Amino acid sequence: MGWQTKTKSFFVQNTVSDSYFQGSGILVRPLVNTFEGTGIPDILFVGGCTLSAPLGQPVVLTLMTCKLTGEYQFPVLARTLGDGLKTNKILIGTIKSGLETKLKEYLKFNMKDFRLSFYTATQTDKSYKLFFLTPIVFVNREVTELTIGSTPMYQCKIEYLY
Repeated sequence: MGWQTKTKSFFVQNTVSDSYFQGSGILVRPLVNTFEGTGIPDILFVGGCTLSAPLGQPVVLTLMTCKLTGEYQFPVLARTLGDGLKTNKILIGTIKSGLETKLKEYLKFNMKDFRLSFYTATQTDKSYKLFFLTPIVFVNREVTELTIGSTPMYQCKIEYLY
């Protein structure tokens, strides 16, 4: 996909099994030199890259992803991010439908200074939604649904407010 879209790509694993790897691919324009993340098998994988985004003047940010399937992952996610949302960490992930309100309530009491929004895709099944967890200086403005072959892809436009 990266080659077809003329972007740089990386893959963040969501689960491990003997027969397959499941995860999310992320495409970015700038060259990626630093990858970070954490994985706790059978609980949560969070990963991403640090890059310099050309937002008027370059802003260093970390773009991350994960897949949330149950409430048991919320404390691990909050610990993993810590105060990271104060350091320009942007998390774009998938969440099992029906958990949105529970995630919102959990984060309200366990994290500070963040924005949380959700997007329901029209081209895939409705069992999962996209979620955007960003510092308050960023806001998700638009999601465009695309496909490369039979693989769904989402172009997310996130605005830096400063």
